Amino acid sequence: MVERSSCVLGIDLGTSALKLVAVSRDGRVMATARETYSTISTTTGQAEQDPEHWLKALSVAAKKVRAKLSQRVLVEALALTGQMPTLVVMGRHKPIAHAITWQDSRADAWVTERVDDHRRREIYLKTGVPIDGRYLAPMFQFHYRSRRQRSNLILSAKDFLFNGLTGLATTDPSTATGYGLY
Repeated sequence: MVERSSCVLGIDLGTSALKLVAVSRDGRVMATARETYSTISTTTGQAEQDPEHWLKALSVAAKKVRAKLSQRVLVEALALTGQMPTLVVMGRHKPIAHAITWQDSRADAWVTERVDDHRRREIYLKTGVPIDGRYLAPMFQFHYRSRRQRSNLILSAKDFLFNGLTGLATTDPSTATGYGLY
């Protein structure tokens, strides 16, 4: 009988690259890979990315990590982290447009016009989150007002990757704070 070893696969969806690391149970790095993608910035304040590029980067990086690991290594768990808050608006089965990254500042002035200092403080005291145009709910309101009927779901970047891996649309409390709705 051949003994199998196991690892945890760490996935980091960063601002400019997806990074993968396979870590053994004893904390030893077994393999790594990195795949870059571009940010679209053709107008002032714009910072968008194609979520499909993230999935392609994950696929390429995973193949590189798998090639570096022994066939006897079993991935026991995944750890997923990603750029926050970045907005992905989903239609029925895929994004309806590019993701609006946390670097995009186009909704900042829109939020400032609608949320005065008193309301901002109230929100902060209730949620612990300093609301601004970089949170998913304000981004959605600003960028998707006219396309709201086409959208079925809003996801963060990390939640989009989780959805791509599992088919599930879910989040965790720490990521939910980046929505500005938690």
